Amino acid sequence: MKQRYVAVALALTMTLGYSIVSLGAYYMSLETGFYGVDLPLFGGGGDAMANWEDGIRIARGESTEVFSTYPVFLGALFALIGRESALAARIANLLGLLLLLLAVRAGVNLSWSFERPLCGEAPWTSMAIVLVCLTLYAGLVMNVSIGLVRDVWIYWLFVGAAVLGGRILFIRDAKATNIVLLLLVVYLLQGLRVYAAVSVIAALVIYRLFSMFKSRVSLLAVMGCLLVFAFVFYEYQIGLRLPVVNMSLRDALNYRDLAQGVHGGGSQMGITLAQDNVWLFALNYCHSFVGNMVGPLPWHITSVPTALAFFLEAMPMTIVLSRLWRLRHLLSAFHVYLITQAAVWIGLVALTNDNLGTGVRLRPPAWILLLVVFAVLEVKASGRRMLGTLTVAGGEAECEIPRRV
Repeated sequence: MKQRYVAVALALTMTLGYSIVSLGAYYMSLETGFYGVDLPLFGGGGDAMANWEDGIRIARGESTEVFSTYPVFLGALFALIGRESALAARIANLLGLLLLLLAVRAGVNLSWSFERPLCGEAPWTSMAIVLVCLTLYAGLVMNVSIGLVRDVWIYWLFVGAAVLGGRILFIRDAKATNIVLLLLVVYLLQGLRVYAAVSVIAALVIYRLFSMFKSRVSLLAVMGCLLVFAFVFYEYQIGLRLPVVNMSLRDALNYRDLAQGVHGGGSQMGITLAQDNVWLFALNYCHSFVGNMVGPLPWHITSVPTALAFFLEAMPMTIVLSRLWRLRHLLSAFHVYLITQAAVWIGLVALTNDNLGTGVRLRPPAWILLLVVFAVLEVKASGRRMLGTLTVAGGEAECEIPRRV
């Protein structure tokens, strides 16, 4: 029971900390002429102000062109409370943070539900580790608390969709209900960011297909065929416009290069993917994947903000990845699925993004899933030393953590 209280206390501490940062940003924004809407500490775009202005127009019944459902949400909120309040919108975003924590909790619980025996304190210990990591996750704090942006809702829906997908794949009970819920969540997610919804579904399909091949030889053969297909596609079908996203691969790469030219600066990685040589594209894509996953890399540091991002995010993330690699023998099928979700998301981001700041903003969905896996594996690895003797039905018994799943 003690670990449960620790986890609850950490959740309250995290929520309070994020609230204080958001409130501080609100008052600083008022003082600097941004109406409590945004606090562009390191420059940045005008997403928050655009959301605010569109939300006001919608609340007043005026016509406006929006590119996500977040301004619609703000407009509905303003109409409901009868005033255009940046503080109310910030409080709503903090409610989104609470929903995100519930989704994380569901992921931790589902992860431990596959362990035999299920140790009563283990899920709470894992949740406590995740909460500590999320509290110290500087990029997440900024994305949730600094301005009125849609990110926290994307994080919640993405993690929730990934967990629902896991329930569909690994749990037979209530499969129809989980499918309906997943479709609803994906629908809401695509309203906020289309390719996030595409990523969730693509990862589900990829994991399901790869899980059908039991032998390593057949799996490697399939992966080889997919690589050949990818190279052929790049050479001959790069201009093919894909449904749903309504873009071709060339469009995505040109958009990336345009962003480099128009918004280039010290926060760019400087990686060009639009290459005539497919092998050079593959090399640069791997560089982009790593940069978006754990960037900035040392050679990307050109300013104080990138140096801060390196020490506050890149280094801790590298440590987490190294621990995941060392504990890979403890991975369950569900953990592999979560890692697949994270990898597919970063893979899509790596195609279109060259900006380090945008990478910090886009990668939290992947990292939240990886932190769930990290926390569970750490508890499993520590075994009796961390969990000790737990009270289970029937009296005192030692809780054994499987060393391999």
